[in-house]
Amino acid sequence: MKNKEYVSFTKMIEYIDKTIKYVNGYDFKQFCDDEKTVDATIFAISQIGELVKSLIQCSYKTFLVSQEGFEPPTPGLEGLCSIQLSY
Repeated sequence: MKNKEYVSFTKMIEYIDKTIKYVNGYDFKQFCDDEKTVDATIFAISQIGELVKSLIQCSYKTFLVSQEGFEPPTPGLEGLCSIQLSY
């Protein structure tokens, strides 16, 4: 695993732990009534989402397809167009 991926997973685990800590002992009403806890929890969850998105984009670029997609750009049209193949 690359260092960046390791750091991302470590941060995700830290945010998950924080989220569990924030809501521990609260029932739904108590949680909703505590604006600071709601804000902290939403922030932590949003950070997890951003880290996941970053890992997906990195993996997609690395393992699935090149940035051009499955087909290279069509020469002669300054690389801006590609011919759509239909099967």
